[in-house]
Amino acid sequence: MRHELKILPQHFTPVLDEIKTAELRMNDRNFAAGDTLRLMEWNGDYTGDACERVVTHVADVGDYLPGYVLLSMTPPQPTTDTYRQIENDGWIEWKGGERPVDGNTRVQIQWNDGSAVTGTASSYGWTGLCFGRIVAYRVIENEGREG
Repeated sequence: MRHELKILPQHFTPVLDEIKTAELRMNDRNFAAGDTLRLMEWNGDYTGDACERVVTHVADVGDYLPGYVLLSMTPPQPTTDTYRQIENDGWIEWKGGERPVDGNTRVQIQWNDGSAVTGTASSYGWTGLCFGRIVAYRVIENEGREG
């Protein structure tokens, strides 16, 4: 199952840096090992940065905090099917860093779970913070200068 969750900036950055490998959450979604968490940075509004983690263990901490669980998590691993699609469909493999194209360029982004989205390049987090999330991109069209 896939869960979309808000996460505060002070917790988000350590998750991205793989320093923070667990989340204390109310178990209102019946979390289970193998679930995917899409953690979206929230500072009162969504910042546009997000990452995914796979739940590796769910510890019931209800004796200490009723209704809560501690979710152990790890970054998802790209599958060989993801890379096969990159090779066969003209995708450009992405290993992180600064955005490779102008912000107004329309691109298709491939996430490490194999899904893809289309939008302007400035809509996605390209920095090292999102390393491991974007695995490939391809230019759809260029709509102008950086803005």
